[in-house]
Amino acid sequence: MKIYVQDNTRVQASNWIYSTSPQVKIIAHEHWDDALPLPTNSSNSSFITHNELPVYDPDTNEKFIKICNTLSKSDYFVISSRRVYHSILVNKKLYPLTINFYNKLFNGDLGYILERKFTNYPYFFSDDIADESFQSYDHPPVLIYQNNERFSSEKICREIIHQVK
Repeated sequence: MKIYVQDNTRVQASNWIYSTSPQVKIIAHEHWDDALPLPTNSSNSSFITHNELPVYDPDTNEKFIKICNTLSKSDYFVISSRRVYHSILVNKKLYPLTINFYNKLFNGDLGYILERKFTNYPYFFSDDIADESFQSYDHPPVLIYQNNERFSSEKICREIIHQVK
């Protein structure tokens, strides 16, 4: 019941994003998942541009040119659950470059740092090993990465692609 006493983590993250305005202008997010911040009655999302990363597309040069361009121009990259990246990380054959992208992101090698993490675990410990659907719908961990280094698109692509080939 603990997870239902607090606001959903996506709502908590959305409130945080609105509270940091006007610093947040461009937010990248994964396709196939919720773009944050969520609209609320008291929010003004008109100052935010959302850019979708096509992470489920096949690993091609075109895909990574788009991802790298988007990341170089974005202020934040918001992951609103583990739904997308978790399914990609177990598909090494289909997504070797995308897996490298996530590993580099999580390690801070793309110029982004983890600014905020919103979790609401039902226990005193993580339930990250629980069924993905339980966590993604009721209390997804939300990760907000800030673009601190402002790497060029070319530098981001070199970092992702060079290490795999």
